[in-house]
Amino acid sequence: ETEITDVTVTPSADLVYNGNEQVLATLSGTKQGDTVSYKIDGNATEELKGTDAKEYSLEITVSRENYKDYVWTETVEIKKAQITGITVTPYSGIYDKSEHDALTVEGLENSDIVTYIIDGKEVNDMPKITNAGNYPITLKVSRDGYAPYSQIYTAVISKANAEITAELNQSAEY
Repeated sequence: ETEITDVTVTPSADLVYNGNEQVLATLSGTKQGDTVSYKIDGNATEELKGTDAKEYSLEITVSRENYKDYVWTETVEIKKAQITGITVTPYSGIYDKSEHDALTVEGLENSDIVTYIIDGKEVNDMPKITNAGNYPITLKVSRDGYAPYSQIYTAVISKANAEITAELNQSAEY
């Protein structure tokens, strides 16, 4: 049987997760009467599209009367995106006997899983700081389809200046 040589498959390159369905590969050069079948990860599908950040095992089969089937297989990846838009302000202030959130974090999404590491312990709640010192805190954010975000910030509470009050209560007797 003669091989089909006039079809071309172009796998998509540099795909990055964006939350939307993306084309994983395109087929061109088919003729009227050709039968085309697609598979993703071994399952038959109507088109080669994917949404999630992962590797997809693709297969395209083109059947044409009196020709040997053309079979194309390849792996295409939708890479994880980088988390952007997070703004972190570490606390910086003078000791005032009060408890303070170690960080102010903006730009998180409701579905984000956020943890903090302080003193070697991973916690789910914002660390609170009170005493003078430097507090390195790792902020970790997990978000579906994105590479994990992990960054160290240092919150600082400076020592207060000691207030010395002496009463001027000296009287001299003559």
